[in-house]
Amino acid sequence: MGAPATASFRSRLPPERIRCTAISSPVGNFGSGLPVNPLTGQDDNGDGYTADHPVGMGRNSFRAPALKTVDISVGKQFTLLERFRADTRIEALNVLNSKNFINVNSTYGESTTPASSFLTPLAGIANTDPSHQLQLVVRLSF
Repeated sequence: MGAPATASFRSRLPPERIRCTAISSPVGNFGSGLPVNPLTGQDDNGDGYTADHPVGMGRNSFRAPALKTVDISVGKQFTLLERFRADTRIEALNVLNSKNFINVNSTYGESTTPASSFLTPLAGIANTDPSHQLQLVVRLSF
């Protein structure tokens, strides 16, 4: 039996018929933290809700820690016989592994100084953006 079809197919291709283009692209996202609504954690005005603000503080008067991510992608495009194209790409998301907290503890407390847990991140996967991610993409066009 002869050589596999791919091997014989490659051997017949002149080198000038295969083109390759490489691209890379870094992306940075930086922003101020999300607004935080300070609450006392108690029903100060007797309405049955514990969503009362400390005296003299308005809604969303604090901010959570700043958000930052850096993503990098590297791709290569192969053209074969001007009819077939393969786009390959590797994307690394949040390469600096920044902890971007979505939810923080908003209970300020009753006194003029905040509680020690105020603005500390809440635990759980739903309260933070994802950490490192790596994905591979291959797209074939013909």
